[in-house]
Amino acid sequence: MKKLTDRLTMMLQFLIGAHGEYITIRDVSDHLDVSEKTVKRELPAVEEWLRQHELKLIRKPGTGLALEGDEPALHAARQELEGQTPRKDYTREERHYFIISELLLSREPIKLYAFASQFKVTEGTLSNDLDRIEQWLASFDITLVRKPGLGVYIEGTESSIRSALVHLLYESVDEYQLTHLVRDRFPADEEPGRVQFHIRNRLLNLVDDGMMDQLQQYLGALERDMHMKLTDSAYIGLTVHLALAIERIRSGQRITIAPRVLDELKQLSEFRIARQLAERLEESFQITIPEDEMGYITMHLKGAETRLGAESDSYYEHVSFELVKLARDILKMAEAETGFELKGNSKLFAGFINHLGPAIERLRLGLDIRNPLLAQIKEQYGATFEIARKCAGLLADFTGRDVPEAEIGYLAMHIGAMSEYAAAQTKPLKAIIACASGMGTSSLLSIRVKREFPSLQIIDVVSSSEAARMETRADVIISTVEVDSHIPTIRVSPLLSPEDINDIRKMLSRLEVRSTSRPQLQRTSDPAERLTDTLGSHKDTVTGILDLTAGLVIRDAFRIESVSDLIHQLAGMFTGSAERASILEQELHERERMGETVLSQDGLILLHCRSSVVPTLFLGIIRFSEPIQAATQSVDLYAAIVLLAPKNSSKSYLEAVNEVSKSLIDRPGFVTRLVSDQPSELKSEISGMMRDLYTRKIEQYMMEVEQL
Repeated sequence: MKKLTDRLTMMLQFLIGAHGEYITIRDVSDHLDVSEKTVKRELPAVEEWLRQHELKLIRKPGTGLALEGDEPALHAARQELEGQTPRKDYTREERHYFIISELLLSREPIKLYAFASQFKVTEGTLSNDLDRIEQWLASFDITLVRKPGLGVYIEGTESSIRSALVHLLYESVDEYQLTHLVRDRFPADEEPGRVQFHIRNRLLNLVDDGMMDQLQQYLGALERDMHMKLTDSAYIGLTVHLALAIERIRSGQRITIAPRVLDELKQLSEFRIARQLAERLEESFQITIPEDEMGYITMHLKGAETRLGAESDSYYEHVSFELVKLARDILKMAEAETGFELKGNSKLFAGFINHLGPAIERLRLGLDIRNPLLAQIKEQYGATFEIARKCAGLLADFTGRDVPEAEIGYLAMHIGAMSEYAAAQTKPLKAIIACASGMGTSSLLSIRVKREFPSLQIIDVVSSSEAARMETRADVIISTVEVDSHIPTIRVSPLLSPEDINDIRKMLSRLEVRSTSRPQLQRTSDPAERLTDTLGSHKDTVTGILDLTAGLVIRDAFRIESVSDLIHQLAGMFTGSAERASILEQELHERERMGETVLSQDGLILLHCRSSVVPTLFLGIIRFSEPIQAATQSVDLYAAIVLLAPKNSSKSYLEAVNEVSKSLIDRPGFVTRLVSDQPSELKSEISGMMRDLYTRKIEQYMMEVEQL
């Protein structure tokens, strides 16, 4: 007889163990941590095995499955299956996840032997697991109770239990997996891990027919009613909250909010939206949602981050003066630490305000703030994180609440993005420090200036007479005495008073604006020739924007087996002949040998090269039907972004490609949206990106023409 698969063996054991009782398909799927579709697919094989062993599977619609047969046949089947029982090993992390989730979900004590039997571990190992789990639960003000003879259970408020459930969920799966879980987008032939299925089937109960379709439909209506678009993370977070709330209400668990707090929430416009949403949920899922739950939904709506539209400049019309002032104060403190002007990019500043508003609400309302990149931020951007920690003091004063490290991490991300932009836009200004003799007071002044303006490059400390002769090497002279010079000069006191610092800051700001807004032209003797060069660069940039927009390709459910297979198929997609495809494939492989570009946190690979067979710019966004392994890293890849350009492209022509490349790093959420957004939404975002680039370049070229 053909050897049974592990899954089939466990299904048969479960059915025989339940002999005499009806069990549902859902019961079997929960037991095996697989989908109900998978269980149904295995039933014919189950029936055939049972028939050969003189047993019969009874299927009763609306009731479930049951086994029929005499005791000798059952005993023989048990004996045979026992010899084929697969060993279901669990990692320590998986054990902790399953134990915590069962404790949080169970309304009754759980016997220790049930866990020991399920995980095939000793009671000593289980006791160590519970010690660690006890500490984890305590961080949510939940107590683990162990009573000999009774079992283990938890004590805590419903609010604490929900908070713990959400944290457990986010700790167990990454954002991409969670997107699949709530949007039900697993390919039919993909088998997610048992943790993912447990979350979907047990924690969130997302297996209800049409539940996710209804939730997404209601959230779409909510976005229209509130005239806003939720970010991906806010959309997923709100969906998780609603699914979890529905499941908890069904099981009789209700959240409570202090009457004073609930009265305040009722005054908010979001409460009206929450009530409308609750009424729709009540009708669809046959549940009653009390006002406390509506208040909890209101809190999540208030703390949800929205996505900025293309017209982000008008965003300032919809935020309070206090919020803008707080954002400016935080960045002013960060500027003193970094030495950069951080408010120069209006898009990044608007994005910071857009994050700060919901963050304030989450802090004030005591909602969880999660940052899956926190460890990476602290490790790779430690200095920026410490700057953000200082700035967080202003946020703590504003809200009256301590700011957790997760939010400090988000502040660091915004400060880091603005700093990198400022660094890329400005060359460091050069200064000469001068005094009457070039000794003593000038050295003291140099130390004070360097401390206050760390990005200012001090090229020398000299006497006032020497400073005038060296002026061609610097942008500004800071002196304790009068200096006759052709470049800007600031006279200050040796101890650098607050007024002096303010004067220097104003001067440096003017010099930075001049150096960034009026790019240096490659001067030629003929103004007409310079005009031709400028217009030629402008034409190349516009042509690149048009070509990239026309060459945008988005493919979903792309079937490939490896990175090498991906390159092979892409080479054929972006060329017109087998010969050209072969050349492009070779060029892409040569570029990959120089170093694979993988955004490991998001499962995205970047494939790019300048090619001798590509006639124009191409941008490809390719989403895979199944994850593949990166060639040189142990990372699952879910999508690829492809950037191709002709080999002899000018720098101006490549501006459009470079804009997309930069956005992978400094455009919040862009990489995640590349992996999960609808094609129409991606096309709209990339068009907006190209429009912004065109606007900036128009301004630059107009300034260059003015200098002719």
